[in-house]
Amino acid sequence: MAFRSIQKQIERQYFNWKIQLQPEKNILFFGDPRGGTTWMGETLSSLFELPILWEPMLPRKDSRFTKYQFASRQFLPEDLQDVEIRSSFQDLLKGKDIDHWEIQHTSASELAKVKAAIIKFTRGNMLLPYITHHFTFEKQPIYMLRNPFAVVASQLKHAGWKEAKSYFEIPNAPFNEVYTKHEKFLNTLATKEEVLMAKWALTNKVVLDHPRHNKDWIFITYEETLVNPKITLTKILDRWGCKDKSFGHIDFAKKSRTSANAVIKTKEEQLNQWRNSFSNQQISAMRSVLNYFKIYYE
Repeated sequence: MAFRSIQKQIERQYFNWKIQLQPEKNILFFGDPRGGTTWMGETLSSLFELPILWEPMLPRKDSRFTKYQFASRQFLPEDLQDVEIRSSFQDLLKGKDIDHWEIQHTSASELAKVKAAIIKFTRGNMLLPYITHHFTFEKQPIYMLRNPFAVVASQLKHAGWKEAKSYFEIPNAPFNEVYTKHEKFLNTLATKEEVLMAKWALTNKVVLDHPRHNKDWIFITYEETLVNPKITLTKILDRWGCKDKSFGHIDFAKKSRTSANAVIKTKEEQLNQWRNSFSNQQISAMRSVLNYFKIYYE
């Protein structure tokens, strides 16, 4: 075990030496866990022939962000003038201090060949205003939203949420006022689905209510992407001013590598299958959570 730890440290030093990304050339992609982001991330990777850096905000001991004690879904004020935190994000965009988690769908050697990567965040939505305030990109970041009932249904079926709690834990993290101001309401939640719905609402409300929403980043939905991915991709490429990209080699029927369900269903069935996961009472309780946050999603 100790040998592998030393080996990883040596490999990370090699990563830092070899990888030289240009921050402004990266493509940033934001969404929710189980929010349908993987397929689009893989498609963009294929379209632009870029490797994917995987979920950099997931808390772990080897992360460049560990020293800040960030929450799993961290909020940062967009006008925050913390030089050290900004430097850590700059390192991410340069491909510095990459760890083995982030390259699980690529390799250091592949990253060393390119000047940009697809950086996929599913725990970074609340960072989107901060990042776009402090950094500029040749291609505006993408923000994908999925029906919250479908997101929660998918999370509850996934092993990663096996230990999901039926009460809301406000993270002991810096800048957690986005949570604490709702503490009285959050303490009333008593089921897993209500708690997960509240996390979805908190994570996305920061972005949806922001005055720069769909101006400094590109807003798409999972549902529109599922129904007609070519239209969604065309919208993205038009915003980026990319006129020379062909979809000819893209397999629009291919499932993402994180899709646990191999059963072929119609698009309508896929969009509505979440209803089979909840009773009317559960749906009503989750809708009450959304209503509290003034998010009205049919």
